Amino acid sequence: MIKTQRLKSWSSRSGPEQFNMPIHVITYSAILVYVICIWLTWVTAIRMKQQWRIWSLFAIIPTLLITTGVLEIQQAKVDEEHSLLHAIISISTALALTIWVYTLRRFHNDLRDREKNLKAKARYDDLTGLLRRDAWIQATNLEIARAKRSIKPISIVEFDIDDFKCVNDTYGHATGDALLKLIANLSQSLSRPSDILGRVGGEEFFFALPETDLAEATSFADRLRESISQNIFQIGESMVRTTISLGVSVGGQADPEGVQRYPSLPLLMKSADDAMYRAKSAGKNCVR
Repeated sequence: MIKTQRLKSWSSRSGPEQFNMPIHVITYSAILVYVICIWLTWVTAIRMKQQWRIWSLFAIIPTLLITTGVLEIQQAKVDEEHSLLHAIISISTALALTIWVYTLRRFHNDLRDREKNLKAKARYDDLTGLLRRDAWIQATNLEIARAKRSIKPISIVEFDIDDFKCVNDTYGHATGDALLKLIANLSQSLSRPSDILGRVGGEEFFFALPETDLAEATSFADRLRESISQNIFQIGESMVRTTISLGVSVGGQADPEGVQRYPSLPLLMKSADDAMYRAKSAGKNCVR
């Protein structure tokens, strides 16, 4: 009986007093959660571009609308005013959440783009756009594994720009950098889409030539050597001529006994490096 009377007494209330406590609890909780979200967005944005601080400020505006609505609802006296202010709060909350979701989406996309750029910088050489040493080794190891499965040869070509220090000393480092880029571009223009070219040192480059035996790799290396030696590179007002020395090694080519052997990549690189230094000792501008 007492419980029934209490229920009737509660249901007999009208106006804002009936819903005052539940609405305030829900509204203030929503504001608290939203302000925390904005604060987290702002703190994270500090580590990002300046524009994210601006976006997070835009996202605070709906919060101010919500707060204003809550203060006004305290003074609501009739159901019509209560309903109108409740609608304002609902719309403001939806707008706030929409802006916040959009902000986080932009923020996520920016993080993803930055991650891609960092990976690209870690993988590719800034100056020439070729693979860096670690990335070239990784790609070439995959190609060696494929060559083993298909029982095909794979060749490694290393080349080094002859007397590159003299270029830097004579024309300056800016010209030397430009020469590296031009030689990288020329090397790429002479290669196949399946070839893997990387810059592994200052003026040292490596080619991985899939399905290429020793004779074919040597022929390619000589074409590259001739193309560079006969070229006059115009860099600014300077006309630069240079040569390269090349070394070739091969894996998967049948030996005199008819056995195909696939040395590890470090061994192939060392073999090509030794051959390149024999070319240097032989007078440079040649292939060994």
